[in-house]
Amino acid sequence: MVKYVFILLTVFVVANGFSQEKSITTEFSQDGSLYKNFNVFETVLAEFKTSETCTVIDYFGKDIYKIKYNDRVGFVDSQYLVVNDEMMDLFYAYQEKESIKTIEAEKKRKDEVQQIEKESEEKRQRLALQELEKKRAIEIIERNKQDSIAKIIAEDNTKKANKISKKKDKVEKEITVLSATNTTNTCDYAMNEFDSIDKVKLIRTEPANIAENLTAELFKRGKNNYIFFNLLEDLGCASYLPNNRSSAKVTLENNKIITFYHSWDMYCGEFNFKANLSNSQMAMLKKSPIKSLKFHGTESSKEITTIFYKTFFIDKLQCIE
Repeated sequence: MVKYVFILLTVFVVANGFSQEKSITTEFSQDGSLYKNFNVFETVLAEFKTSETCTVIDYFGKDIYKIKYNDRVGFVDSQYLVVNDEMMDLFYAYQEKESIKTIEAEKKRKDEVQQIEKESEEKRQRLALQELEKKRAIEIIERNKQDSIAKIIAEDNTKKANKISKKKDKVEKEITVLSATNTTNTCDYAMNEFDSIDKVKLIRTEPANIAENLTAELFKRGKNNYIFFNLLEDLGCASYLPNNRSSAKVTLENNKIITFYHSWDMYCGEFNFKANLSNSQMAMLKKSPIKSLKFHGTESSKEITTIFYKTFFIDKLQCIE
């Protein structure tokens, strides 16, 4: 409990230190567009060029920064910016605030689970008592009316058998219809369920082999989308630390480059890379097949130019939309 309170106080201090809008100068890393809205990348306020300067005001999550460019204030994905230490401070202040929300949500979830378990145990005890009372009643009836009970049981079993047979036929028909429907489904899911505790939809596609020793998965939790790359090679660690943050660059055949930054826990050994997947990135990835991939770990890099499954994003992004 003391540790939890300490974390809350630390996050409160850090979060308040970055609660005001900042004025951080940086440059654009590639040509792109400044958008009016945070979640809907439709209304373009301005077009910018590589190496032009802008002012970063705030970080909004999902790799999106609020910036000021030529007297216009709007939103842009981090892949279009040269990310400096001050911008990473904004990022980590935001992550700290989100972490405390997660801690509070997890505590609430555990309390709810404990309550459910308690209610389930009470229900189990009630059912056990009811079952015991039922058995005693049956034993009394059997001692006094063996012949009548045998007849009643026989008739009851016949009715139950008929009901079970009809229910079995209905289930078999439903299975047949469901199987026929599934044969046309192009999405293979490792997970496709609703988390009744956190009240969110969870979707995860089966790993797809897109290159030698490389698989890719798509993951969706509520409204948030993610991309997982699993490379069976040792590049050091997949790191989220700002001074040595791991990245993955996807080059498309139309020469567009989409850059992802590792945003989960640190993984060492086999290169397990996990990053946020924004709406703007999804829109770009659906326009052209994969040309090459380049991964940066803490110790080495790996570029892959032979792609087995070039249309992975074109085919599979629909599965989490």
